[in-house]
Amino acid sequence: TNTNKLINRDYGELYYSDAIGLKTSTTTLAGKNLVAAARSNGRTVVCAVMDSTTEGRWKDAIKLLKYALK
Repeated sequence: TNTNKLINRDYGELYYSDAIGLKTSTTTLAGKNLVAAARSNGRTVVCAVMDSTTEGRWKDAIKLLKYALK
């Protein structure tokens, strides 16, 4: 089972259909982090969310990716 929320339809509002990949990390010093990529209309973008919350990193990544793909 894939637990990467941007690319797994089972996560509802945290799923982002244009997402093509991502990498999560969590450390005591760095907090919750996410690097995500998305592709739409021939454009590919990458974003990084650092020192976020467990759910915030997914929501922030979706906002950043949507903004970049406008």
